[in-house]
Amino acid sequence: MKSTLHFLAVLGVAAALLGGGCMPNTQPEPTTITQPAGSTVLEFKTVTTKKGKTDSLRNIKVDSSGGKLSDPLKITGEARLWYFEAVFPVELRDSAGRMLGLGPAQAKSDWMTEEWVPFEVQFTFPEQPAGSRGTIIMMNDNPSGLEENSDSFEIPVTF
Repeated sequence: MKSTLHFLAVLGVAAALLGGGCMPNTQPEPTTITQPAGSTVLEFKTVTTKKGKTDSLRNIKVDSSGGKLSDPLKITGEARLWYFEAVFPVELRDSAGRMLGLGPAQAKSDWMTEEWVPFEVQFTFPEQPAGSRGTIIMMNDNPSGLEENSDSFEIPVTF
């Protein structure tokens, strides 16, 4: 019995050490591109959604000014299987989780496909304290309302 417990303890430690680096990276790592007019675009080539999918959204671009989010907010990208009636919701929240803005990401071409469909969303939000943080939340449109059919992706931002 004692050797079995010892073996299980060693196995548990080994699993913890080996598995420690295997957790998916849920925080996006953007490429920052500066545009000629002084605006900055944060570009995400791939994203990992809360369900661990990495192919639901790609090429997400968030326009910002000087690396900080500014009003109005404009986001473009490509999605597949996220649309219903050619839109999906996008929210902007402050660090306390209060909604600052909401807009529909509008498909820019035929959305009734399993292929990548470009989208764009733009909306305004109230002025925020300089340097404060927030989150852009992109959600698949889920007309069923069932939790198992919902998915989302979060982008941390600075105002």
